[in-house]
Amino acid sequence: MNPDLTVILQAGGERQRATECLRSLLGQQIVERMEILLLDYGLDAHPPLSGSDHPSVRLLPRSAYEPLGQSRALAVREARAPVLGFIEDHVTAFPGWAEGILAAHAQGWKAIGGEVHCANPGVGISDAIGMMNYWRWLPSARMGVHDLIVGHNAAYDRELLLALGEEMETYLRCDPVLQWYLQEQGIDLFLDPAIKISHINETEISSILRGYFQWNRVFAPTRAEIFRWSLRKRLLWILLAPLIPPVRIYKQLFHILGRRPDLFPRFLASLYVQWFAHSAAAAGQVIGLVFGMGSAETDFLYYELNQARRVTKDRSNRP
Repeated sequence: MNPDLTVILQAGGERQRATECLRSLLGQQIVERMEILLLDYGLDAHPPLSGSDHPSVRLLPRSAYEPLGQSRALAVREARAPVLGFIEDHVTAFPGWAEGILAAHAQGWKAIGGEVHCANPGVGISDAIGMMNYWRWLPSARMGVHDLIVGHNAAYDRELLLALGEEMETYLRCDPVLQWYLQEQGIDLFLDPAIKISHINETEISSILRGYFQWNRVFAPTRAEIFRWSLRKRLLWILLAPLIPPVRIYKQLFHILGRRPDLFPRFLASLYVQWFAHSAAAAGQVIGLVFGMGSAETDFLYYELNQARRVTKDRSNRP
């Protein structure tokens, strides 16, 4: 088998949404040119995902949760295609997603992202989360070079990642850090709105606080390590951490007023959620810089694959 595109999907305890994600991949028109690497952390407690026996799927059972970067690096090394597309278990790919990635790669782009749609609009705080996390890439996203492309759901040239060598696991902990590094090396981040995904957002405030704290506890020390922050810079960042919420919100507001004024009402409605979430992020960064990541990298992978996210307004609903 010599696939043109390897898609990396991690699955855990939320079997229904992972099955929907896999189904969206198997429904791609060029599925026969794809390899789907399914890292399944849920097989000890659940039956295999429907569709995991498809010829395009290569199942990699995982007996225990592991650090996110280690898991993703394992998949990169196992992949057989020259292009790698990461996709989360709570995401579905629109028709044409795979073709769009390959078309962009054929044009010479090595880091490729797409447009993000909300899969559970109006449910809990989902709209606020979509605004906070994906404001750069919401419909109708601009085609071209961006300062960031969507994390955990982007595509990369495989050789580009393999060239990171032994440090690949570190870079793959946090896509923004990886993407900033790639830009330093002269690699542009390209977005094509024809590459579309639908994302199930968190729906409860407790969920996003936990996720933001864990991810930022990984993000800050990883950023400091990759860009070789001095002790002085680390201490300065810790002291200025209370500014993280207003700075992030201001940056988003500046972008919206300049390029997407249509999103302004949604921005205003999301502010209370954003303030709490970014405050949890600031706490996570401080703890990460002072005490290190601890188990946060593994905890975040577990969170991503097992945190329930409602897709309807019925609170008993589990996607």
